[in-house]
Amino acid sequence: MEAGSLRVKGMVESKGRLPGLIPAVGAAILWGTWALYANYEHSLSTGTVAALTQAIAAFFLTFYISLSVAFLFDRCGKSVWKVICPVVGTVGVQGTLLVLIHYYAKTPEILKTTALPIALATLYCSYLTYLLFRRQAAEGI
Repeated sequence: MEAGSLRVKGMVESKGRLPGLIPAVGAAILWGTWALYANYEHSLSTGTVAALTQAIAAFFLTFYISLSVAFLFDRCGKSVWKVICPVVGTVGVQGTLLVLIHYYAKTPEILKTTALPIALATLYCSYLTYLLFRRQAAEGI
């Protein structure tokens, strides 16, 4: 990171705002709603706790995804690991944290609640890795 801006090597520079804020808010709303739906049959209070847990986790984990993919991408050499490591490493940690958070929050439908967000997080990480790889190829690094 550079002083005066929130710039992670390889990511878009953003002065005066947090990178990934809009995706994080969108993820919180989307996955919080999904968790409410996935756990609603147990009771409204159980579904609400699961929804709030998922919304807060999704918000912070979406920030984590953006930073982690850039960090791991920059640390891997010019091998196939440069494409694999950011996705597998990021989703592995993110998925484990998400399941543990729901386990400790006593979410009744953990698999139903977390499977879809983890699958889409894998696609999001793959997309971010692709963007970084394409940018690096265009810069000739």
